[in-house]
Amino acid sequence: MRSDVAEERDDWRTPARLAEQCEELYGFTAAPRWGPLRDLSLQTYGPVVAKIMTGWGEPPMPHQRYILDTALEVIVDSHGEKRFKYSRVLLSIMRQQGKTTIAYALVAWRAMAFVNQLIYYAAQDRNYGRQRLEEELWPRISRGKFNGKMLKSMWTSRFANGNERLIYEPKQSRIRIIAPTASGGHGPPLDFCFLDEIFKHQNMDVLQAVSPAMLTRGQWGQLWMGSNAGDEKSVLLNKERSAGRLVTESFYRHGAPHRYAYYEWSFPDGEDHSDPDLWVRHMPGLCPNPPCHCDPRGTLYHPRGIWHHTCTAETIRAELDAMREDPGAFLRAYGNRTAEIRPLADPNIPRKAWRESVDETSCIGKDADIVFAVEVSPGRDRASISVAGLRDDGLVHVECVTNRTGVDWVPSALARLVAVNNPLAVVVDAKGPAGPMIGQMEQRGLRRSRDIDRPRRGNLAVVDLAFVLGANSRGVDEIRAGRVRHRDQPMLTAALNSAMTRPIGDGWIISRRMSGLDVSPFVAALLARHGLEVIGPKVRAKVYDVAGSIA
Repeated sequence: MRSDVAEERDDWRTPARLAEQCEELYGFTAAPRWGPLRDLSLQTYGPVVAKIMTGWGEPPMPHQRYILDTALEVIVDSHGEKRFKYSRVLLSIMRQQGKTTIAYALVAWRAMAFVNQLIYYAAQDRNYGRQRLEEELWPRISRGKFNGKMLKSMWTSRFANGNERLIYEPKQSRIRIIAPTASGGHGPPLDFCFLDEIFKHQNMDVLQAVSPAMLTRGQWGQLWMGSNAGDEKSVLLNKERSAGRLVTESFYRHGAPHRYAYYEWSFPDGEDHSDPDLWVRHMPGLCPNPPCHCDPRGTLYHPRGIWHHTCTAETIRAELDAMREDPGAFLRAYGNRTAEIRPLADPNIPRKAWRESVDETSCIGKDADIVFAVEVSPGRDRASISVAGLRDDGLVHVECVTNRTGVDWVPSALARLVAVNNPLAVVVDAKGPAGPMIGQMEQRGLRRSRDIDRPRRGNLAVVDLAFVLGANSRGVDEIRAGRVRHRDQPMLTAALNSAMTRPIGDGWIISRRMSGLDVSPFVAALLARHGLEVIGPKVRAKVYDVAGSIA
């Protein structure tokens, strides 16, 4: 990219306020990358749940206390009614970090805290849910104590097939398991639900079944979800992670209120996943100094119980060694990173030529003209702006300027880029996912050329299908001919490697839906390159008059 081209970045780091609070209030340094702040002015049910965990011999680790304290905060609404601050919670965390233990404590607490509660727990499938209820949750309740009394004396268990439930007799509250399907959550009004291991869900069916059942419970209904990362097929998890990141980032950047408590611990991009220091910084359940004596007297949080970390660097190293042949599996399980699915090679995608066109020093010439293009993913959860321009040697340089979550940022980002860089044009596919934003772009001061054949510098070039077809085929031809260079940006190369095409008449275009990942960086790069080739000469020729564009 030309050295004076303004660049947008999407580098999200743990907010300093959050990191400081985790260390000062809870004593741990592996803060989540995304997570809410504890509001000390609000009451919380967190300590009660911690007491239940301590009573059955598993005092919560510091990060578990943080999760419970923040997610179970109570506020007074505008009508003077108390309610949970958050109605939805997603805990996205690596394996062996205490997620499921939190789930067990939450469903037990909910049954004990409120009268006549219907509580659902769902695992990967119904059989696994039954196994967890019978072999993991019930033994904890059976050995647990609360306020000096044995919990088992207050609970009844039923494990008849199809009618499995645990009943807290004093409040007549029931914990049941459900099948994680479209019909699993249908039934009477639901008070509380924990959907575990949601990376297994390849659609939104279970959420669409459960959410309506909780509507009548109003301020005290709460839906929890938990999982480590999945892959591109993990539709429910991926959509919820995107939503959680958006609302959390909006809170820290703009103070925007919301009712979604989102927690994510994961390895950042560009880190060495085999580095034990990385594990210590991002895995809150890992003991930094084994054997674990981090709470030797049980006095840090639990006067009558000692908490322990759940894993060590040695155990994580053993898992890494066992997965040497499949590093993606390690990153999914212990880095909480989405696994990539390698699609079948598409003959239209120039993967080999793309690798051969890498030039780490490539950039657009200092005085060269440039063209921007914008593209949006089909789910509108990510968008990209790419640029193309001539290098000093006459070859075309392409680059992804920015690829970020959501789409609301696009019009203002384009307006800034145009104001600073004075491009030949900004290419937008009229019929693509970016098309609906054209009006917003115009509101930001970007002008739209009425006639694509008579464009003005810096205007929106709103293109049709014929242009898109040409951008795809001509772009690939130019890459294979060795007339395109790039710096091997991870997001751009990943988009190309996952791209799949579909036929359109006698031609083809990149399929946004069939491709494995977000292909918007590569599609935008193709549009920008084609704009440089086709629209650029028309702008330079100045064969237009005032009537040729909207003033």
